[in-house]
Formats: sequence, C-alpha cells, structure tokens
Amino acid sequence: MDKNTRYIKQGLLAEKKQSMSKLEIQADRCRKDVNIYLFSSDGIKGMEFEHAKQAFEELTQVVEEYKRVTEEIKRIENEL
Repeated sequence: MDKNTRYIKQGLLAEKKQSMSKLEIQADRCRKDVNIYLFSSDGIKGMEFEHAKQAFEELTQVVEEYKRVTEEIKRIENEL
C-alpha cells in the first residue's frame, strides 16, 4: 500500500469514527425521547404513544447505521 492510499484510508477512518460519535449522540437522544414519551408522571393518560413509536423507529435506524459504520471501520482497519 503506497503512502497516499494509506493517508486516504486514515482520513476515511477518522471520518467514520466521527460519524459514530454523532450516531451515539442520536441514539442517546432517541432513548431519552422514548423515556419522556412513555414514562410520564400522569400515568397512561400522559403517555404519547405516537411520539414514542417515532422515537423507536428513529432509534432503530440509528442502530442499523451504527452497525454499518462499525463494519466499515473494521474493514478499513484490516486494510491498513
């Protein structure tokens, strides 16, 4: 592997790790949203099921993207 290719892969790796950090923040926000929407002090009347469903769907997407980025990072690290 030549020097330029190595630098490109290292830059790509840094970009993917930054993307993972953003995904971790998104996942944490979704988790908090679910807690807010489902665990209300008003009991069942205070629960917002549609908002919770939307937060769960977003969390699922974030987790899938996180898994994909993790696999890409492993592949790039193996190439270095």
